[in-house]
Amino acid sequence: MTYFEELSRYSFDQGAAAVRDATNIGWLDADHPFATEAPEPDLLDALWEFCSILVVPTRGLHHCEFCSSPSSTFVRHGTRRLLGSGEIRVFDAKGRVFAAPNLIYHYVLQHHYLPPDEFLNAVKSGPRPGSDEYRQLLEQLSVDSRENLPVLEEPQAFRFVRTEHGIQREVVAPEEGKKR
Repeated sequence: MTYFEELSRYSFDQGAAAVRDATNIGWLDADHPFATEAPEPDLLDALWEFCSILVVPTRGLHHCEFCSSPSSTFVRHGTRRLLGSGEIRVFDAKGRVFAAPNLIYHYVLQHHYLPPDEFLNAVKSGPRPGSDEYRQLLEQLSVDSRENLPVLEEPQAFRFVRTEHGIQREVVAPEEGKKR
């Protein structure tokens, strides 16, 4: 994943999202240390709720580079979601917009990543996905967004190979899929 300094100006997507003065949160990588603290369940619930809306979806998956497992699905309260293929947006009362990869949920849960206070306050007190206010603010950004539907099982990495019978879909080992 691309690293961006905490609270820097968002510039990952060069489309409409880049001109809306969003602030980067949670664009982590292994070469840059980050603050840590064990998360509260309420924070995890709120982040999970924000992960229900996929903003600036990508065509591929990013796997956590801090983990040895290439999993892309995560479960909370019995709901499984695919993370690592888009972003979330969080709004605060002052009109500030925070842009984070949707893997932020995993970073907070598994790696105890502690986002900056400005972001945490917005998560706690700002509009939530599902509310009319959140929908309106997201529409004003003119970014591609959609519901991040629950998934039933872990997606499999695959590639297409040419065989004597034509082009076939071939499932690849998880380690090999992570390299792609």
